[in-house]
Amino acid sequence: MAITQEHLQDDDLDLGVDPITAEVIRGAMETVAFEMAIHVSLAAVTPILNQSNERNASIMDARGRMAAVNVGVPQLMFSSRGPVRFALDFFGTENFANGDIFAANDPYHGGGHLPDWNVFAPVVHDGELVLVASIQCHHADTGGDTPGGYSVSAMDVWAEGLRCPAIKLVDGGVERRDIARTDGCG
Repeated sequence: MAITQEHLQDDDLDLGVDPITAEVIRGAMETVAFEMAIHVSLAAVTPILNQSNERNASIMDARGRMAAVNVGVPQLMFSSRGPVRFALDFFGTENFANGDIFAANDPYHGGGHLPDWNVFAPVVHDGELVLVASIQCHHADTGGDTPGGYSVSAMDVWAEGLRCPAIKLVDGGVERRDIARTDGCG
């Protein structure tokens, strides 16, 4: 859908950008989202991602509003907004910095269901959060009492697997050892 001056007026946004420039920026951001999704599929070892394409990529503004999306499967199309918005509220935008990486999968904070993980990182310019790049991927198992996470005997969401409203995995480019241990200890 092309961005027109009417769209900008309807949304009460006066960005000082003409429709041609806005369309070029929109196209560039959609291309970035497409490349994000393609690279995840190329790097994946699971057929869920590299054959079924059960992944999406999206770019949001600093308030968690969708700016661009690449669709692998439609049901994941908007599953990044809730977790990103929750993380922005929970951590505060001042705690989003270059080199940070966050993850979330909580269906009660906007995700689809536990196997749909969102991994996202801020884009900061001159110390200000500008965008959040997010990839959403479906995983086969999240550690519940039944392989695949679909338990007919589950009494609550915890029986279906690991639930993460939002966690910061990498802080300023440094992996957080309190979250993820990489020294071979389990």
